Amino acid sequence: MERTVKRPKQWELGLFPGLSRAQLQKELDSYQHQHSPWGQILEYPVGAVLVEGGKTGAAKEVTPLCNLISFRSVWALSLSLSPPSGDKEGHWGHYFYHSGQWISPHRHPDDPPKQNQFRSIPDTEAIAQAFPGTDPALLEEYFREDANIRASWAQWAGYMSRRHRQKNWQPPEQPPVHRIRPEDRCLSNDWRLVFDLAAYLGFPIEDLGILL
Repeated sequence: MERTVKRPKQWELGLFPGLSRAQLQKELDSYQHQHSPWGQILEYPVGAVLVEGGKTGAAKEVTPLCNLISFRSVWALSLSLSPPSGDKEGHWGHYFYHSGQWISPHRHPDDPPKQNQFRSIPDTEAIAQAFPGTDPALLEEYFREDANIRASWAQWAGYMSRRHRQKNWQPPEQPPVHRIRPEDRCLSNDWRLVFDLAAYLGFPIEDLGILL
């Protein structure tokens, strides 16, 4: 009797613009990467994607592999996806690498280095360089929904409210829930927006139905 492999509650994706499937596989072989039961490589005209499922093993390797491979591929985007489970909402986050350096998200330049509560922001100018044809302003709207970025802004707003209580400080108004591009399938408050983002970058991963 075959053993049933449960669908993972978390997915890790590595997007490598400019790499073919064969080139990405060669890179993975050089680091002796062993795929998870859900692991695979997808190929698109703009690049290749490494998909892994789970919270340990091969899935945990995706982000560090993005860092390592970016030394040669120049750019690499790591996406962590957590579909809804029980009473937990779905969410996603990103790390972006350029030539072996983590450059996004990073600390807001207006927040002092010694301030513990600070805003995280995406480097959309660099991401636009990695994915030609994308608009930094639109990327800003997408990456604003990164769960880690949203959490950092909420914590920063709470800190600033306490610090400036006597001045009646109010946090910046957040944009209303909306559809970022007319062709997007999901609204900005839906965790599946990450698939619309991937499609905008040239990787229509959601069309394969591999994650849902």
